[in-house]
Amino acid sequence: SVYGQKLDETMDKWPLLIDLDGMVGADPSKWNAVMEIRTTDDDPDASEAVWTDWHEAATGDVAARAYQMRLQLSSIDENITPIVARSELTVDMPDRILSGNNIVVPVAGKRIGFDPPYYGLTGVSISAQGLRFGDFYEIANKDESGFDIVFKDQSGTPVERSFDYVAVGYGKVHA
Repeated sequence: SVYGQKLDETMDKWPLLIDLDGMVGADPSKWNAVMEIRTTDDDPDASEAVWTDWHEAATGDVAARAYQMRLQLSSIDENITPIVARSELTVDMPDRILSGNNIVVPVAGKRIGFDPPYYGLTGVSISAQGLRFGDFYEIANKDESGFDIVFKDQSGTPVERSFDYVAVGYGKVHA
């Protein structure tokens, strides 16, 4: 929340209560607070990172590696200053969904890669096809870059099978 405070409004200077702008705060037409944002696709910690110009934050889709926010406070009356008690920006990062259908896995197994890798992987779902009684699959090395899969029969011997998958996560790892 933000409000303007008249700096010279003390009780000993009040001529009459009716003459005050308000009992709490100052006339909102005399001050302003604007949240601004800038972005970069570079490593934000690098000294050579190139940032966009500051602009007013607004609802919309913004894709970047890093974000910076600031509040620009202004007043047209030297006796009024905006006071910020709390500021908030809500970000909703949409899920990134990758999938594959009818992927044949040879006896040696198969690596499924996510290109580009996820920044955060939240889950992978497998739907095996053509399984025989006792067949199963094993997933190994599952991370943001992909996973390994191998199908085996009931005795544990690797076999060729196929599957579909859906991977869900967010973001992309930048090279």
